[in-house]
Amino acid sequence: AAQADIAVLVVSANASELEAGLAKGGQTREHAVLARSAGLESVVVAVNKMDGDGQTNWDQARFEEVRAEVLPALRGLGFREELVSFVPVSATACANICKEEEECEACAGWYSGGSLLEAIQEAALPERSSTGPLRVLVTGLERRGNVSLVLGRVEEGSVEIGLPLQLVPAAPEAAA
Repeated sequence: AAQADIAVLVVSANASELEAGLAKGGQTREHAVLARSAGLESVVVAVNKMDGDGQTNWDQARFEEVRAEVLPALRGLGFREELVSFVPVSATACANICKEEEECEACAGWYSGGSLLEAIQEAALPERSSTGPLRVLVTGLERRGNVSLVLGRVEEGSVEIGLPLQLVPAAPEAAA
């Protein structure tokens, strides 16, 4: 998640599975917390198992119920509504996952937002400036003999060989 630009959160359209995932300590909630903690702002929510039991079966009302339950939970974690999109899918039937030219046949008439792949491609990406101060998200540390290597992702700015760097909070200078 530390190197991602957007999050894809897969939730079940099955009522009991959705409730368990959104409950305190539930996997859906925990994954959303991790995504937000990693600084992600855009989320594509794949509402899976839309082809499931008689309750879901590509039902628009069920899709809207899932949206109504998940969206407030995401807003409560700090995700902005305009950066959250919902896509009905069926992973086992491979429905509405990656077809770009065709409209979802199973949800035709009530959903026109495109496939999961299209939603990912159209999601808002964070803006990055190469002219601002250098900001690096540290993702790991490796030791090679008596040398320590810091692994990270440049979030803003640029780095060149020989450029002096300073770690924050206060630390001695290092060389790039």
